[in-house]
Amino acid sequence: MKAVKVLSLAIVALFLVMTIWVPLGSAKDLPPAKTPKGDVSIKADAKGADVRLFFRGKAVTPTIPTGNQSEEKVTCPGLAWGAKFKGSIIGKWSVTIGGDTTISGAIAVSLWARSTAGAKQAGFRINLYRSGGNTQSLYTNRQDIAANPVKFTASGTYSQQFNTGDTFDVQLVWLSNPQHGVGPSGSGDFLYGNGQFDSNVKVSFNEHPIAITNITVPLVSAASLDVKAEFHDILGGDPSTMTYGISITGTTTAVPDHIDAPKASAQGNASAVTWTWDHKLDSAKSGIYTITVGVSYDGNSTSTNTTQLTIKIPTKGGGGGGSILPSLGMGGKGGNMQLILILVIVIIVVVAIVAVVLRRKGKKGKKKKAKDEDDEDEEEDEEEEEEDD
Repeated sequence: MKAVKVLSLAIVALFLVMTIWVPLGSAKDLPPAKTPKGDVSIKADAKGADVRLFFRGKAVTPTIPTGNQSEEKVTCPGLAWGAKFKGSIIGKWSVTIGGDTTISGAIAVSLWARSTAGAKQAGFRINLYRSGGNTQSLYTNRQDIAANPVKFTASGTYSQQFNTGDTFDVQLVWLSNPQHGVGPSGSGDFLYGNGQFDSNVKVSFNEHPIAITNITVPLVSAASLDVKAEFHDILGGDPSTMTYGISITGTTTAVPDHIDAPKASAQGNASAVTWTWDHKLDSAKSGIYTITVGVSYDGNSTSTNTTQLTIKIPTKGGGGGGSILPSLGMGGKGGNMQLILILVIVIIVVVAIVAVVLRRKGKKGKKKKAKDEDDEDEEEDEEEEEEDD
């Protein structure tokens, strides 16, 4: 029983040592710290942006074509008569506008084409529509072309207001002169959809089509913290192809190399991007931080938003020491007090059971010893009686 009491005291002492000594605050073990959201009085950057809308499938999109995108083409038929001025309509490409906006300012068009038929004085007429209504037309340069692709360009100014749900449509018309002064015109191919033939329309927005709506710090631990920015893109670009930037300054300034690559995701009609700052590498301290986030389609004309947050960074508990249970992941990088508590309770229960079993065995042993002594006394009495007889 004395050994059992000593063991019980040792277990209690072990629990107290682990409670004091095991370091707290690893990135995974700490609950998220409650951090206020960004200052809503600080609005997103309202500067305009020059955005290139690339032809893709039957749409114009801000998503930049890459070398992995397959080349697309549309045949541009020649006409028997009138192709020089009337031309052949080859298609319309559209984007649905997801918010009220104004396109106003310079406009520039780049189109790629080729003609194995050797089209004479080929070119394009670009008709710009708002929800199906023609608002303006532009003409590219004209030149003779052959099998090697050639870029055609057009420029001018444009001003048009769009409401949510309107479409911005780009219609292309193929133009070419008769092959021999009179008669049929030459045919060709309009090329688009990859990095080499990146046919596009560049337009200027009065307000940036990307609005960063909120910046928060949803998760803070002793090793890292997450910064999340929500944004709404009225042109519906692919979040995974966009360019993102972030700076964190204040009580401690984040070293860019200590901020992980952004993780973008779509969230219904909006999108979000999250960065993880390994602030432990910068020995960050609690305080007021200024966070600036930038989002753009191609790294140019970036939409930005800045906010200030008071961030409380957890610190480790108890200096030095170290866990005596490293094999359970309770060592120098942080402890798991719930696991420790469960382990201690299990040990105490086991010890209690062992103590009960030992106690019962002790009682049985005493009874057996007493019985043996009684049997010996009876034998001695019988021997004495026999001697008397």
